Amino acid sequence: MKSRQRRAPLSEGVAFSYELFGSVDIKNEEFLNFTGEKGPGHNSEITEFLRNKSFAHGREPVARQPSYLQFQQAVDVGNGTAEELGGRNNSFVSLEDAAQHVWFISQRSSGAMPFARNFTTADRFLKYADEHSLFPTEPQEAEMEAPNEPLTAAKWLDIQTTNKALITELLTQFPVSEETINNCHYLDGMDALSAHSALGYFFFNLMCTPIVPEEETGRSRQTKSVIQRSLEAAMEDKPRSSVPAAVPVAVIVFPRWIITVHEKPFHELGDLLRFLHINCSDHGSSATPRRRRQVMTAPFIFSSFFQIVVGHQLDTVSLTTALDRMGDYVFKVEEKAKEREEVIKRITNVRRSFAECAAELTRREHIVSILLQPHMMNSFLTQERVVCQQLESARAHLLRLSKDVGDSRDTVVVTNWYHNATRTWKIICRGNKATRQMLLLLEIMNIIYPVVAFQMLYTMNVPVPFDSGGDPPVTNLYAFFVVMGIILLYLLLCTRAGYALFKRKRWSTRLLAE
Repeated sequence: MKSRQRRAPLSEGVAFSYELFGSVDIKNEEFLNFTGEKGPGHNSEITEFLRNKSFAHGREPVARQPSYLQFQQAVDVGNGTAEELGGRNNSFVSLEDAAQHVWFISQRSSGAMPFARNFTTADRFLKYADEHSLFPTEPQEAEMEAPNEPLTAAKWLDIQTTNKALITELLTQFPVSEETINNCHYLDGMDALSAHSALGYFFFNLMCTPIVPEEETGRSRQTKSVIQRSLEAAMEDKPRSSVPAAVPVAVIVFPRWIITVHEKPFHELGDLLRFLHINCSDHGSSATPRRRRQVMTAPFIFSSFFQIVVGHQLDTVSLTTALDRMGDYVFKVEEKAKEREEVIKRITNVRRSFAECAAELTRREHIVSILLQPHMMNSFLTQERVVCQQLESARAHLLRLSKDVGDSRDTVVVTNWYHNATRTWKIICRGNKATRQMLLLLEIMNIIYPVVAFQMLYTMNVPVPFDSGGDPPVTNLYAFFVVMGIILLYLLLCTRAGYALFKRKRWSTRLLAE
């Protein structure tokens, strides 16, 4: 049962593609330059790192190398020396590293190269923030600025840890509520939005794609989302425990600050850094055309991140593949009787996966709808035109994806109905076959009954009409031939019924309409 794909008109806006930035040729390939410098070529630090890149002893080289983030400089320990972590300088960190970190990312001016600093503890970041006066004295001052003033770059704080004390120590430096801190301690398992207008910030909870080590051996650079893995597991009859859980990311957006809190690394972070590297610096990839550079504001960072998360949720190819494979399994139900229960289980799992995907799409549509409502136009989050365009593009993509998922769910329902109808028809045919066999057995019993009756009469010492040895002897054979003719007739009918019972191989069952 082949699924159909929607054909959008050429004038329609192209939805955000997750693979867009995975194929862009960035300088130094796997290095994201967040040092704030525009120096071309490899410096001595990068050359030494490339030479000793296999720093993890006992680890075999993999086909897909993770991306590395190059920081502005190593964090000073206090005596003027750079801190060493694991035998290598910590100015290079893999985006897939699961260790605890506190990253501070910002931009000195519009068009300048973004820079990042790596901190391993909260004390070092707070000391750095005090030295550079990062925290504003008045939390609401940025919201009171005139709309015609030039935009200033925001400060992005990315926290990856399971230590609740570290999260509390950092978040208490900002005007956030106790509920928000608790939500960052215990991240929710679904997308959510909470607006705190009195304190001047928005809180989001977004589900992102986890990093699975097994996929490093794959050839394709495409990373499968949780929904795609769930569909594949349903089609391959794998348990739900084989699908990795999504990574919840808490996002707190202030006018000039954005804070992301998560416990594990996720794939969307690398694409977000690439997006900022290309669009917010005065030089990007040579493969991309020249465009107007964006200021790395907090709303722009959030809208870009949300667009990447939405674009990586699901694609039409995965839907088409799942539906085609499901149709093939259903059409083979008559040939492989042992797989009938497996087909029913797969149909149930696929329907559950589509239901979960539809619920996730609904939650994200709700978030975008709230942000694009008319009363939200005065908020700092939607004042920039590019942010509204990104949110509109994300909403259009979500609507198209919702229609595709709805069509896919309808196709699965029809597939399930066809499977149930096929199974019911097979059961009816087998029931009719058993009924006809019972009728033939009854016919045989009716035929044999007279013979049994004659035999019972003869065993009761009844005089035989053709007994030549009797007293007196019977020499007339007419009665004998009459009885033998009756017996042969019944035996002939019995033989015909037995032949029809044991030699007939097909038992046709026709509909009443035929």
